[in-house]
Amino acid sequence: MSRRSFLGAGIGVAALAALPGCTAPGTRPSIGFAPIAPSSEDLLRVPPGYEAKVLFRWGDPVGSPAGMPEFRMDASNSAADQALQAGMHHDGMHYFPINGSKHGLLAMNHEYLDEGLLFPDGMRT
Repeated sequence: MSRRSFLGAGIGVAALAALPGCTAPGTRPSIGFAPIAPSSEDLLRVPPGYEAKVLFRWGDPVGSPAGMPEFRMDASNSAADQALQAGMHHDGMHYFPINGSKHGLLAMNHEYLDEGLLFPDGMRT
């Protein structure tokens, strides 16, 4: 084996060892919290010592304080109403601090629509 091949192989092994799940059995680092068991219950569950709070729900008012229509679960809000309400299916968020202060920008992704929930008669028409 040439010196170049030997060094290349060593770098490759080091890179693999740095990836999660690629370490020797029994040497994987701890995840740092008590895991919770998988469940099919329709409940929000968090590990012991953690808490969860609702930050932004579908239908929460956004925009002008003068025109914030109440969200109606029967999907009878108009398109104009919905333009002043939070969207559905948030699946990604990232906080961008501003110059090291406690203020910043929270960017949120609305992944997709569930059209059956957007109209009073679901997807019939």
